[in-house]
Amino acid sequence: MSKVPLVWEWTTSVAQVIILVAADRSRTNTRPPPSDPRALTESEPDPPVRDCAAWVAEVLEELRALLLSGGLAA
Repeated sequence: MSKVPLVWEWTTSVAQVIILVAADRSRTNTRPPPSDPRALTESEPDPPVRDCAAWVAEVLEELRALLLSGGLAA
């Protein structure tokens, strides 16, 4: 099974997040992306570092809800 569709889906999702977050700057203040230097310096950080994919999913869900409710003007 090729990983290309998964990579494409992830890339598309990230692009959507970037576009929508840029359109609504308040999102960047309320939900900053996870940044943990321990991810680069420790092999088994405790507690575990936050998963960036989970952050992308949360932001997409929040923005989807805003779009459906009409709370985010294009």
